[in-house]
Amino acid sequence: HARTLDERGGFSEFNALAVDGSGNVYAAGWQTRDRTYSYGPGVDAAGSAGSRNAVVVSYDSDLNAQWATTTTEGDVSSEFYAIAVDNQGTIYAAGYKRGNDMLAFAEEVTVAGSFAGASYGDENVLLVAYNTNGAAKTARTTEAGSGDTVFSGVAASSTDAIAVGRQRGTITFAYGDDLEAAGSAPAWPNAVIVRY
Repeated sequence: HARTLDERGGFSEFNALAVDGSGNVYAAGWQTRDRTYSYGPGVDAAGSAGSRNAVVVSYDSDLNAQWATTTTEGDVSSEFYAIAVDNQGTIYAAGYKRGNDMLAFAEEVTVAGSFAGASYGDENVLLVAYNTNGAAKTARTTEAGSGDTVFSGVAASSTDAIAVGRQRGTITFAYGDDLEAAGSAPAWPNAVIVRY
């Protein structure tokens, strides 16, 4: 089987995938602009940002699209680089959001980030958890620290999500729940791993 978009509103890309115990496939990446993309009959997603919007699409084992979800509010770029699913069916997508303006994945699921910056690479880590129907449950980003941070990988255990990536310089970054890390190299990047 092979699938692509039925209809697009701009550019799109998948960067990662995961498969659950029932054979469902979850693809994560991004789509551009606040236009509607169709990933299959009745499976549409329209992001909120005029640039890149992080997106997750669920397929069954025959690669028929089941649902698609992306940002619902906010005009800052975001992308997913990694995805994992735990044995309870929670799906974790990891990547970045740009700047410290609010970005929403559902009405009560929003993030801002600690780094505002003023250039193209002003990134805050992003980790969003979804249920098996594609509804966003939680979203996380940096809560303190001034510099670029990106998650490029994620794994899920029965109780936790573990994300890996990079952070800039010797600044202390707070990832929430008293999770802090300071790099030893003054220049970008320093490897980072966070267990939530």
